Amino acid sequence: MSYGEVAVIAGSPGAARAVGTACRLTPLSVIVPVHRVIRSDGTPGHYGAHPDRKRFLLDLERDASAARA
Repeated sequence: MSYGEVAVIAGSPGAARAVGTACRLTPLSVIVPVHRVIRSDGTPGHYGAHPDRKRFLLDLERDASAARA
């Protein structure tokens, strides 16, 4: 889901940047998997200024899903 899609669901279609900021600042990122939110162009974007961590988490989940299939 993209930042823009999350903004639409939240009722503020023009607030994609605010969604990104909220994802970056949330202290609950372990509980709320904000690393799964991507940019509308399909690129991962950043994860609290650590895009390598975001890519690692996405790859880890993809690999775990593939192993279960």
